[in-house]
Amino acid sequence: MDENRFTAAGWASIVAAVVFPLAFVVEGIHEAALEYVDSGFTVGVGPGDFLFLLYAALTVYLLKEFKSLMYEQYSFKEISTIISVAIFWVIVFFGGSFVLELLLATVWPHNDIGLPLVLIIFWVTGIAIFGIIDIILGIIILRQRHRFSYSVKVFAGLSIATGVCEATLILSFLTMVLVPVSCAVLAYIFLHKVEEIEIV
Repeated sequence: MDENRFTAAGWASIVAAVVFPLAFVVEGIHEAALEYVDSGFTVGVGPGDFLFLLYAALTVYLLKEFKSLMYEQYSFKEISTIISVAIFWVIVFFGGSFVLELLLATVWPHNDIGLPLVLIIFWVTGIAIFGIIDIILGIIILRQRHRFSYSVKVFAGLSIATGVCEATLILSFLTMVLVPVSCAVLAYIFLHKVEEIEIV
């Protein structure tokens, strides 16, 4: 009767909080190794890329579960569209990045700068789009903040802060901290008892 059906999502949030910074660390080590052996490219498919794909899969799952939680516990449907957009862009960004890096590491000529340039532009544009999505998500929730628990409002605030950092690009390095913290707050939202929704 009291079983929380969002428990799995809560644990997935914790895993995502660990996988996100870990992927950057592993990717950095991989790029350093490529430079050390003088491969000619510091970008290519490595263990970090598979961690990013894992993070993307977790993110898609968490977004879907968060939309369900907001509907079931708060009868709140207003985030449905932006969640769908976010899921679409997660798939496009991480999937597209992996495909481009795979092409770069396998079939693309090493002396041709075309694809690396496309990859950089894709990353820059993609991060900025994530920023816009996160800002919109946070604003939609905070516009009706009186309906939600404190933890949901904290998550919305973190979403806006993360989005601003992503959209400005120059502050995007702060997402290394903000994203894991957001995942931790999301884990609390998923794992906490439903009674918390009575708190205003």
